[in-house]
Amino acid sequence: MRTIKKLKALSYLLAILILAQSCSVYNKTTISQQEAIRSELPLKMRMNGKNYKIQGVQLEQEKLLIKAKRHSKLVKEFASRYVSMDGKTVVIDMTGFKIDSYREKNRTGSTVLTVLTVAGVAMTLGIIAFAISWGGGFSGAASGPILIL
Repeated sequence: MRTIKKLKALSYLLAILILAQSCSVYNKTTISQQEAIRSELPLKMRMNGKNYKIQGVQLEQEKLLIKAKRHSKLVKEFASRYVSMDGKTVVIDMTGFKIDSYREKNRTGSTVLTVLTVAGVAMTLGIIAFAISWGGGFSGAASGPILIL
């Protein structure tokens, strides 16, 4: 029973690390609409109290066009304003909507988070492999190093 509890705790830890690996970090400071149009980074847009992840902003013929991934929350909520689709990206006409803020993706922070997560998973698996090869395993036996999870 004790072994199952330890493996369950380990599985939760690995699940959290894997979820953290897919996270993105966005800058805390907001940017203007003109800066968002010039930006080549993914953005987080805030509108009506909701956050939307978008790929870019364009201004063409007085129309505010937002590029988003095909299966994103923005595309699902504003499907009636669809303009065009290019592979995995959909362009939506958001002219007339008040957009509260834009925030750029922090590439450095996202990369650091990914590297630390992968290193954390590798270290965890290394500790487990060491504990098992030492002979202690997860059986709760007194031999080998003490593994606290």
